[in-house]
Amino acid sequence: MPSQVDGEKPHVGSEPLAKGRHAVCMPGGAVDANPDSFRDGAPVLIADLHQQVIVDTATGAFTAQNLNTITSTSGFDGSGGTLHLGKAGDRFRTIISGHLNVPGPPSAFMAGYTYSVSVPTTEGEG
Repeated sequence: MPSQVDGEKPHVGSEPLAKGRHAVCMPGGAVDANPDSFRDGAPVLIADLHQQVIVDTATGAFTAQNLNTITSTSGFDGSGGTLHLGKAGDRFRTIISGHLNVPGPPSAFMAGYTYSVSVPTTEGEG
C-alpha cells in the first residue's frame, strides 16, 4: 500500500527529529505512472510520525527510522472480510536505507522493513 507523510520535512544535523502525520491509503484507481493518483485513496490508517534521518552527504547514502503511533483506522475489504491495520494506540517502527538519486526522478532508491513495537495485551484485555 502506498503511504504519504504530511508535516515537517526531515531535518539533518542538529535537529534530526521530524514530527508529522502518516496516512496509509487504499488506492482507488492509482497507477505507478502517476504518483499523485495514490493521494486519491481512502485513508485506512492515520498515525502520528516521529522520524530521524541520517544522510552521508559525501556518498548520498541515508538511513531513516520512523516511529508511528496509530491514531485511527478504517476498515477495508480483504479476502477474509473487513480488515483493520491495527488500532489506535498501537505503534510500529519502520527502518529504511537507501541512496539519493540526483537529479531525479526518482529522488532516491530505498528499501526497508516495518515491525510492531506495541505492548502486547494479556488474554482477556481489550
